[in-house]
Amino acid sequence: MLVIGGTSVVLIFIFTELISTSFVWASEGEIVNKTDVLGEVIDANSSSIEQHGAAIVGNEAEEKKRSLAIFLIMFVIVLATLVVHMLIVFKVHYLPESLAIVILGAVVGLILSYSGRDWSEIEALSPDVFFLVLLPPIIFENAYNLNKGYFFSNIWPILTFAILGTAISTFVIGLTVYILGQADLVLELSIFECFAYASMISAVDPVATLAIFQAIKVEGLLYMLVFGESMLNDAVSIVLAATAIRHSHPPLNK
Repeated sequence: MLVIGGTSVVLIFIFTELISTSFVWASEGEIVNKTDVLGEVIDANSSSIEQHGAAIVGNEAEEKKRSLAIFLIMFVIVLATLVVHMLIVFKVHYLPESLAIVILGAVVGLILSYSGRDWSEIEALSPDVFFLVLLPPIIFENAYNLNKGYFFSNIWPILTFAILGTAISTFVIGLTVYILGQADLVLELSIFECFAYASMISAVDPVATLAIFQAIKVEGLLYMLVFGESMLNDAVSIVLAATAIRHSHPPLNK
């Protein structure tokens, strides 16, 4: 077996030597022509290779940013889950779970802002992601767990608070901000910008209030009025804000 293996190695070596020497026996003109052709091919493809290499480097950097963003989001979610679990285990009733998560988010934001790195290049929350990804599950989850009997039996008071109440709050806050801006007490904005700002802060989410209602076991009617209004005022606020922004920056006539 060793003899056969050694003979095979020798034959392979002789075969490779014959192939290599065949190029030496070629004429000099043929070698020069082949070299010129190879040089032209290399020159023609050098720019495309550089562009392809730059694209690969850019894709790798983008993948690293996305991976870091996913890791950061998952890390914050795990921390929030642990915080809520600790509140339940230690029976911390005076601190609502939503408030604890808000505090956790503020702490994480402060740590990232003082870390010396521009995290805005890693991950930025766009309005499309908020309205199409984050907001629908929140609204649908509330609607799914809703006590439909209390809700539909009080639909007219809930709609009155959600639509008319949000509109009145938007008008009062927007007009107040506009008057204060004209008096140089706050930043001066246009009337539509003031209404856009007012509509965004008029949709109050009474999470802490509802948590207290559950703790003290208030009447179901009061709880449903507050809960139903908070579930519907988001849509009213979005419509008012979009309308004010559209009038603040009208499209150019073609």
